[in-house]
Amino acid sequence: MAERGKWERGVWPPEIVEFIRNNATNEVTIKDMRLRIQQEFGAEYSYDQVKRYYHYNKLPFCRHSRHNILLSDEQAAFMISIIPGRPAAEVVEMMNKKYGLNLTLAQVRGWKKNHKTPSGYSAQFRPGQQSYNKGRTWAEFMTPEAQENSRQTCFKKGNVPKNKVPIGTITARTGYLWIKIKDNCGPKNFKLYHRYVWENANGPVPKGYKIFFLDGNTYNCSLENLRLIPEGLLAVANQKYGRSRDPEINKLILTAAQLKMVVAAAEKKGKKE
Repeated sequence: MAERGKWERGVWPPEIVEFIRNNATNEVTIKDMRLRIQQEFGAEYSYDQVKRYYHYNKLPFCRHSRHNILLSDEQAAFMISIIPGRPAAEVVEMMNKKYGLNLTLAQVRGWKKNHKTPSGYSAQFRPGQQSYNKGRTWAEFMTPEAQENSRQTCFKKGNVPKNKVPIGTITARTGYLWIKIKDNCGPKNFKLYHRYVWENANGPVPKGYKIFFLDGNTYNCSLENLRLIPEGLLAVANQKYGRSRDPEINKLILTAAQLKMVVAAAEKKGKKE
């Protein structure tokens, strides 16, 4: 008890200690108590300080915020009735319109989570579904602060990103050369350059085939260095013979791998007969 008294006197003035002990009940949250202390005495204590005091002195408190912390009982009941099947943004709009409130999206989402009232609504867009803000101005669904934050990150008309490159630009990444073929948004703007070179000369790469670099250099995309081979042949060549930097040796490796596959197929056929 001596240690406890010493701890109380060092951090908490007697009048605040008495106030906490007289008002700590199962109906008051720790957060509420912190605000009451601030309003009554002008004293600034953190939530963790008040929580430690409660824990150390084993005082009773409300573990969950009540409905009327943010809403009145009537408002809370209405909120619960409209949540099922509705997105949080629609609930915000209905609550603010009916009661003249200024609830934010974050407040409603937090309230739903704290009170375990999921909507069962899937935010995934479905075919034909329209966005709730279609045809509406920012002022109709965003706070002034949100509008200002959005303006900070909006592209200005005619703005060109610093990393934009023209069509035809060739870059190196992931061990290969890539060429830009489109100017739309997305990863399909670029294509593997060796595939681009081969397809321009021969048409699309057939399914089940790969383009092989004869000299083993993935940056040498000249048409003479590229050969179309079946995926199975490439697998056998890599497993049995490896690769070389000499194009002539690689040609021999592919030939040996092809012969091995032919022999294996003939042996398998012979066993069946």
